[in-house]
Amino acid sequence: MDSSDLIWMNGEFLAWEDAKIHVLTHGLHYGTGVFEGVRCYDTELGPAVFRNAEHMERLLRSAELYYMPVPYTAQELQSATRDLVANNNLRSCYIRPIAYRGYGCDGPEPDGRPRRRHDRLLGVGHVFGRGRHDAKASEPRSPHGGASAPDSLIPHAKASGQYLNNVLAKVESMKAGYQEAILLDDHGHVCEGTGENIYIVSAGEIVTPGHHNSILDGITRRSIMQLAADLGYTVVERNIARAEMYLCRGGLHVRHRRRAGARR
Repeated sequence: MDSSDLIWMNGEFLAWEDAKIHVLTHGLHYGTGVFEGVRCYDTELGPAVFRNAEHMERLLRSAELYYMPVPYTAQELQSATRDLVANNNLRSCYIRPIAYRGYGCDGPEPDGRPRRRHDRLLGVGHVFGRGRHDAKASEPRSPHGGASAPDSLIPHAKASGQYLNNVLAKVESMKAGYQEAILLDDHGHVCEGTGENIYIVSAGEIVTPGHHNSILDGITRRSIMQLAADLGYTVVERNIARAEMYLCRGGLHVRHRRRAGARR
């Protein structure tokens, strides 16, 4: 990961090396944190943060689902994100917003009165590589859709603790000579990768797991589905059997239609 000069933390900009947390931070011990992964792209009009509003709104929804009040509005977080990119003089980057519980209690039940608040940290770095990756179906189930997960976890929250299984699957796949793992839901259907949604091309259609597979409702996922539909491709949300990942073949069928009110 490339470091940046500044990190936005608790409402102020700090030097990269000064953005520290206490060793007893609740989020470190129990995974009580929620986060986002946001891309900023270099464009002709300057740096552009992809779906800034949607990401910050989902961050606050995830925090609310885990009873974690965040003392900033979505608009304030959006503004902080833009300022962070500008103050670091970056044209393109990867942004990692994270909200987590600070220290103040030593058990899994947070008392809500930490002696020091560490509710919001926003950092900049490069995390995911680019290019082609080989993947294998992984034995660890998705924490979003794994064994009993729909009853015990919150699939639509992007929470830190829910990704321990993803880390295990990633490490095991890399040890087996692959770059990525494909996680299955509690019924053995394809769910998602360790850090991305999944699509296949089958019978001329773009097929992707649906919400019933307990996937994370990816913001990029929704954007891809909308763009594909606008371009005339058929996008289907349904169960994907593990074997289909090996058998999917063929080109895409384009439905030549123009949506009502759409402009060319």
